[in-house]
Amino acid sequence: MGKKFYAFLLAFTILVSCFFVGNLSSFAIAEGAQSSVLDESGGANVSAKAVVDFQNFLNIYNGVQNKKDVIIAVLDTGFDSSDSIFSGRIVGGYDIADKKASVVSDNYHGTHTAGIIAQFAPSDNIKIMPIKVFYGDDAQNCRAQDVADGIYYAVDHGASVINMSLGCEGQWDSAQEAINYAYAHGVVCVAAAGNAGVDASTYSPAGLDNVIAVGAIDTTKTGNNPVLWNDNMKSNYGNKVAIWAPGKSINSTVNDSDGAAVWAAASGTSCSAPIVSGLIASMMSCGAADSSDVESILENSAKTVNTGDSNIGSIKVLDMAAAMSDDTSTKQLQVASSNSIDLAPEAPIATAMPVATVMPQVIDVKAAGENDSSVASVPKLNENYSGAYMQSYDDGNFHPDNDMTRAEAAVMFARLLVNNEAVPYKGMFSDVPAGAWYAQAVELLATDGIIMGDNGVFNPDAPITRAEFAAIIARFENLNSTNSAMFSDVPIGSWYFESVNFVASQGWVKGYDDSTFRPDDNISRAEVVTIMNRILGRQFNGNQANLKQFSDVPTNYWAYGDIEVATNRI
Repeated sequence: MGKKFYAFLLAFTILVSCFFVGNLSSFAIAEGAQSSVLDESGGANVSAKAVVDFQNFLNIYNGVQNKKDVIIAVLDTGFDSSDSIFSGRIVGGYDIADKKASVVSDNYHGTHTAGIIAQFAPSDNIKIMPIKVFYGDDAQNCRAQDVADGIYYAVDHGASVINMSLGCEGQWDSAQEAINYAYAHGVVCVAAAGNAGVDASTYSPAGLDNVIAVGAIDTTKTGNNPVLWNDNMKSNYGNKVAIWAPGKSINSTVNDSDGAAVWAAASGTSCSAPIVSGLIASMMSCGAADSSDVESILENSAKTVNTGDSNIGSIKVLDMAAAMSDDTSTKQLQVASSNSIDLAPEAPIATAMPVATVMPQVIDVKAAGENDSSVASVPKLNENYSGAYMQSYDDGNFHPDNDMTRAEAAVMFARLLVNNEAVPYKGMFSDVPAGAWYAQAVELLATDGIIMGDNGVFNPDAPITRAEFAAIIARFENLNSTNSAMFSDVPIGSWYFESVNFVASQGWVKGYDDSTFRPDDNISRAEVVTIMNRILGRQFNGNQANLKQFSDVPTNYWAYGDIEVATNRI
């Protein structure tokens, strides 16, 4: 078992955008460790679970009926599903950095992180979506923009929690914009505070707004100050750190050089953050909290510890059971007579992990428009939006000739709204479940009268027609179209007549050479970006440097430029 694993450096050069915030430079393989959550020596993290009252948390969680599935996106170095602890737990996933479907890399930091989630949220209701944001097979470095794109991907694919066990010194404007997008859509972002022993406000993403930053405690220390602080690593601290969780010698699964799953111990805030992410997802799963009150519940239910350090002051140590029961009374961490943290042993924990249903593998967005009626005071499209409003599919291709679906259109339009703050889920359509990746977008647009269904059904996977797409666009504007027919197949009196004429008069859509519009034809993804770029005033300047490229969109494809400016930040 004495395999040598890849080093996870605590610092990189100033040219590096991001680094891991965990000390896996000395992976310690537990002798005799098994690939099982039942093995106390290799994977159960007894002392850490005792400190956060894991057993009582699990009792509360298991007693809740009708739990819903919740997805945690893990933005990290990659992922390998060899260990049985992930059975039935993995959904979707994508390599943002290298633009491919496979998230496997030689760097097992991401697998270790996901394994901690699987242990501290041991329910098949909590799904894990691995998103690789570190580039290359060795996955040693990443770019802030890839982290931002990973956040957008996670939100648009149904994640409710995003775990980021990564970071570096400095402020990432691109990541802040993406985090704000997640926050507006009810998605909780959790980040490791960092291991430099400095104020976390100087780090990203931990120091950014709308992020729950997690510090690390050392459950093996004696004395009144449990903060992880030794010669090898020191947890970041400060007002930006909302909650503290175990981060010393946390066991989880990795792969040896032969690809076999083994258990290894690691330390750092990288290990603390996924414990908190797992709890948040569990709280959401059983209705104990939603995105708006998660942070306050965590802090109010935590155990208050005065570290005695004038720089760090008092900290809030995670109490999983109290958070689940919404116990908001402030507690004091109990210290044993030996002056060390009480690490009372707990019983072994068995968990069943049945196979999960496969989640949607689509990335972008769509909507509908059966009835052409103008709506007063509707939201406006943000013509100043600079982000990517369309994305590739999970295979890394754009599929320009694919029909745009109604769900895809809804997500796209919601992303482009001036005010796209999430609305409470009301279940407006029987075929749009709360956990669907497009649910928030559909509910928002339906609430504002932008999209409609048919007798309580939305048909999210159905293709959207050219007439329906024109009707949606027209609902963002005050109709002022000509009364004469512009196309031979768009007769006066048809439900889409005013909409089609209006968008055509604006120069946003065009007909065919035979003077037809073909309103009942499905609209393709390439056609959609061409129309939307005209509306948004986006133009391709011919510069391909640093732009995403798609193998199925060659430079001579008729919509190449429009696809480039739709899928990249401008």
